[in-house]
Amino acid sequence: MRKRRRARELALRGLYAWEISGNRLDDVLEELFSEGRDDAEIVRFTSDLLRRTVAHKKTLDRDVASVVENWEFERIALIDRLILRLALCELLHFQEIPPKVSINEAIDMAKKYSTEESGGFVNGILDSLYKHLKAANRLVKTGRGLVEWGKGDDLGGKMNGIQVEHNPGEARLRELDVLNWPVWTKEASEFPWKYDVQEVCYFLEGEVVVTPEAGESVKMGKGDLVTFPAELSCVWKILKDVKKHYRLG
Repeated sequence: MRKRRRARELALRGLYAWEISGNRLDDVLEELFSEGRDDAEIVRFTSDLLRRTVAHKKTLDRDVASVVENWEFERIALIDRLILRLALCELLHFQEIPPKVSINEAIDMAKKYSTEESGGFVNGILDSLYKHLKAANRLVKTGRGLVEWGKGDDLGGKMNGIQVEHNPGEARLRELDVLNWPVWTKEASEFPWKYDVQEVCYFLEGEVVVTPEAGESVKMGKGDLVTFPAELSCVWKILKDVKKHYRLG
């Protein structure tokens, strides 16, 4: 399990325990990590997410309630409410996390921990919240959080899944160890391609238009850090010769 996924699931457990027991948050966190199986990164992200969510509870719940049509907020299943609260906290208060990541993780948790209908319900609410927040200029994202939605994407439905981060900083490239990845080059051409595993690449040179089978074209090139999801079928149209670092899996 990925570290952030593990941290989000722990945060959901902790938020549930805090909501039900009324115990101090510090006591909930201490109990959450009592087994000592999680590393410092997981502990840090879980604690940060949980503390910020609790601190902004009233505002988060009010925002969720504002987009719930024909349904009283208190009647929403508890687990769904908590998942929505956590996801909205990420959208508003974690500037480095792309909205797509926060929303898709919430949908996956709803499917795993709540009812059969919860995935679609959470998807619909977060879709509305995302649009409202964006229209109101309340979404402030920096760094990795600026990763774009590919054209034609929806929030949690069938997406082309291509993520483009324009001009990531040196710190971001060092964090990923990009310069030690292998290099791939290709002349101007057009060809079909399917990704069996996820690929992350950093374009040193070139200009490309990638068109998924399901979704509209996405343009990328020199200076872009791009993530292609596993199982993506697409057509590459290389407009200018490409040179890129890449990492698979």
